[in-house]
Amino acid sequence: MSWLRYRHNVSFWLYLLMDVHAELDRSCVPDRCSRPDGQIVVRDEEFRTTEDMAVGEMIARDGFARASLAYAAAMVDLHSADWVLNRVINDRGRMAAALAMLDLHFQGNQTGFAITDLREQALIHGFASPNRVTALVGALRVAGFLRPVEATDQRLKKVAPTELFVALFRRLLTLQLQAQVLVRPEIGGAVAALADPSILGVFLHVELVVVRRAALAGHETATQALAERANAMVMLYAVFVAEAAGALLPISELARRFAVARSHVLSVLKDAEAHGLMMLDPAARNFRPTARLEQVLYRLFARIFLSQAGAYDIALLPRDGTALVSG
Repeated sequence: MSWLRYRHNVSFWLYLLMDVHAELDRSCVPDRCSRPDGQIVVRDEEFRTTEDMAVGEMIARDGFARASLAYAAAMVDLHSADWVLNRVINDRGRMAAALAMLDLHFQGNQTGFAITDLREQALIHGFASPNRVTALVGALRVAGFLRPVEATDQRLKKVAPTELFVALFRRLLTLQLQAQVLVRPEIGGAVAALADPSILGVFLHVELVVVRRAALAGHETATQALAERANAMVMLYAVFVAEAAGALLPISELARRFAVARSHVLSVLKDAEAHGLMMLDPAARNFRPTARLEQVLYRLFARIFLSQAGAYDIALLPRDGTALVSG
C-alpha cells in the first residue's frame, strides 16, 4: 500500500511547502490515496500567512542558529567531496531532475522509471527542459549511477538508480537530519530509519516537492535566481560558515573548493551583491556577507527543516498497525 494514502493526515505545515492544489489533485486517485472530504482548499493569502508563522516559529526555536550553521557546513563539505553533486547535480533544475528519478523509482515499487515519464515530469513542473533531463540521464548512466532495466512495454526505455546513486542521496538526507537534531532532537530516530526504502521514499518525495516548487528559495527573489546557477547556493553556504568563524573566503578558494572558474565565482558574488546578500569590502579586497544573507538563509533553512519534519511525521503514521519510525 502506498504511503500516499496517509497524506491527508499530515500536519498542516507540511502542506505549506507543497503545491496543495496541484500536487494532491494529481497524486490522489481512488486506488492510491484518500482524503476525508475529497478536496483540500487553501487560499493563497492564508497559505502564505500560515507559512510565515511556521517559519518564524522554527527560527525562534532554541538551537536553530547552531542547526543552520551545521546544515550549511555539512552541505559545503558534501559538495566539496562528491563530484556528482558538485559537477553534475549542481543547480535546482538538475537536483529536481535527480530527485524525480528517485521518486519515480520508489513510487514504482523500485522497478526503475521510463525516461518518457521523467521528461513529462520536467515538462509539467518546469524544473528543466525534457532534453536537459535526458542528457542528465545519459551522464548518470556513464557515471554508473543509473542502469538500464527491462520494460514491459518494449517501446519504452527504462533505467533504475544504482545503489551508488541511492546511497548518495541517503547520505545527503542523513547530513540534513543530523543538523536538524540540534533543533528537534526527536527527529534523530529517522536517521537510522533511512535504511528502510519505504522511509527513504517518503523523505525523497518531500525533498522533491520542495526543490521542484523552488520552495527552497521560499518567496525570496534572490535565492530563487541564484538557485538556478551552478554551485551558487553552496557558495553562499560556504561564505555563511566562514563568516561565523570570523573569516572571509577569497574568490580563489571558492573556485578551488567547488572546481569552477574564478570568473564564475565572481559572477555569482556580484549577483548576490545585486540582491543585497553580499557587499564589496575595498579594504579586504573581497566580498563579505551582509546581515540580509543570514536572514535569507535562516528562512531557507527553516523551510527545509519544516519539510523534513513533515516527512518524519508521515513516517510516524501507522502502516498496517505499525509506524514506519518509532517515535
